Amino acid sequence: MSTIERRQYPRSQDWHLVSFTHYDEQGEVDDQGLARTLDMSRGGLLLEMTWALPLGSWLDLELQLQDEILCLQSQVSHVEERPNGRFAVGVAFLDVSEEILERIEHQIRWLMGQ
Repeated sequence: MSTIERRQYPRSQDWHLVSFTHYDEQGEVDDQGLARTLDMSRGGLLLEMTWALPLGSWLDLELQLQDEILCLQSQVSHVEERPNGRFAVGVAFLDVSEEILERIEHQIRWLMGQ
């Protein structure tokens, strides 16, 4: 049985440190912490975290990419518990500048050897 690739953008598996600020339904900060990327694309990140976040909730991310920190707004799109007891949290980027998206895309191409 073949699987159909539904992703809009290519993804690369790459580990980067990410700090996050999570907001509740009223827009108030209710959590902060660290995560790491499992993969990334121009459209979002898959993060490994020690706890789950609610679907649809908002995050501000600071992604370390080479020698700079990129500030990204995102929304939780899916959550899956992993066998190791941690959580894979997919986030989609929101209102991210084209310049930052191009930096992420450049990193992905470099990782994929293109």
